[in-house]
Amino acid sequence: MGIWLCGRYINPRKHPASSTTMARSCATHAETLYTETNVVPRASSRMAQTKGVKEITESLGVVGVVRLPGWGPRDPARAWLETLLEIAVNQCLWRLRCQFLSRVAGDLYRRRSGHLLLGNLQQNMGKDRPVVYFYDPECGNFHYGPNHPMKPHRLTLTHTLVVNYGLTDSMKVYKPYRASLKDMITFHSQDYAEFLRDVTPHNMHTFPKEKLLTYNIGEDCPIFDGIYQFCSIYTGASLQAAKYLNNEVADIAINWSGGLHHAKKFEVRSAFHLTKLRYSQASGFCYINDIVIAILELLKYHPRVLYIDIDVHHGDGVQEAFYLTDRVMTVSFHRYGNMFFPGTGDMYEVGAKAGKYYSINVPLKEGIDDDMYFNIFRCVVNDVVTYYRPTAVVLQCGADSLGCDRLGVFNLSIRGHGRCVKMVKALGLPLLVLGGGGYTVRNVARCWAYETAVLLDQEDNISNDLPYSPYIEFFHPDYTLHPDLTTKLDNANTKQYLEALRNTVHDHLKQLVHAPSVQFTDVPADYLDTFRMELEEERENPNGCLAKEEEEELINA
Repeated sequence: MGIWLCGRYINPRKHPASSTTMARSCATHAETLYTETNVVPRASSRMAQTKGVKEITESLGVVGVVRLPGWGPRDPARAWLETLLEIAVNQCLWRLRCQFLSRVAGDLYRRRSGHLLLGNLQQNMGKDRPVVYFYDPECGNFHYGPNHPMKPHRLTLTHTLVVNYGLTDSMKVYKPYRASLKDMITFHSQDYAEFLRDVTPHNMHTFPKEKLLTYNIGEDCPIFDGIYQFCSIYTGASLQAAKYLNNEVADIAINWSGGLHHAKKFEVRSAFHLTKLRYSQASGFCYINDIVIAILELLKYHPRVLYIDIDVHHGDGVQEAFYLTDRVMTVSFHRYGNMFFPGTGDMYEVGAKAGKYYSINVPLKEGIDDDMYFNIFRCVVNDVVTYYRPTAVVLQCGADSLGCDRLGVFNLSIRGHGRCVKMVKALGLPLLVLGGGGYTVRNVARCWAYETAVLLDQEDNISNDLPYSPYIEFFHPDYTLHPDLTTKLDNANTKQYLEALRNTVHDHLKQLVHAPSVQFTDVPADYLDTFRMELEEERENPNGCLAKEEEEELINA
């Protein structure tokens, strides 16, 4: 692996003598760039002063820099190259930085051949990148109807616990952007999104029955008041979370209202492939697949995205969306067999065409406990990360895999569920954490509040006794964070069965020749036009200026 600098590729194999040789080559190219562009530091700022900085950096292909062993802090190339990197960052040329990360970080950083010069970025932002958390108070006010198992009110209970445990003091809380029709049709068909926008319980009878059947509107997916607003809130939150990860505002983004993984989009070809019929469909209480939309956003900046699903139901909508591509690897741990919804997720559903072996399914039997679940989870995820080398992770934390769930058949405790979240967090990759299923609302709230603490490294600091809130009676009779959730279900999983699953997954992963790479092109503009302005307002030092002593130290370095 080498370095891309000023449109030139420096290959270490051509400089075998020492890494210092490569550093000198970098210095030579840096001096060439300085001669051609006259980029000089200002007296009052660490930024560079030049006309058309954005155009110059784009035309020359300045991607980023690395520090190599032997490249000391007083090397003259270092200050110039750090300045170039800051030009790209401060001019919001995120595409250039992500090209650097995809080409260099995966091999160079993980193999410990050097380390990235990105410390300046965090210093410029004024503080370490926080965990960000998205919540809209209106999201918990929607109602699917009497006796329907999906209860959006669980989001209100979750947020109440998060607030009363004091967890919001350790992260940035945002009221999310609301997704527009344009955002929704990045995945779903336009006629379906317009249908959700226009339909109400009062005018539903005016739509043809064939259309309602096509869209799978019925008992599982009813039309209720505010359905479009509900979809807009949770989809917008996931989309904004992906944006914040792309722009490196945070390393972890949480949206418990998202994770609705069953909604689908179909494409049917006519005879002789002359025309295509595209339509979307609600499924399993899900209307808009916010996960797919968020992953599509992440793919603008990340060459490889890993999707992990620990819902008791198979993540069929996400798997189908990326079944033919190697840009996304989907990994789902779920109950399979005996007509359990949705009926998909066999271990031999592995993808097709370019996506063959990039869909991983771990079909489990009922009654699995914490130890067995975590053992298979750890083995599979470690193998996947080793072979696939993702640059971002999306984790769907469906809480219906807990014991005592209204629709679930597993025996996981809240700590057992959270243990998987903790392991994924430990990967150290940009992480989008979403909700999903969960139909015993008091346990869903407990689980997601606890996992918020896990993501903040505060799980040992919160009490097992629930804090008082207006909703405390929902947690009757024990009022604790970790109640006993074991059920009378026998564990039908054996060590031999789980070992066979693991071996099958490992065999599939060995079919991957290498982790796919991507040639990046221009990234479409962000949907948040005010994002950069807001980012500047949040910085302690918006102009990126240093104190005089720090500036003199940099110039003399």
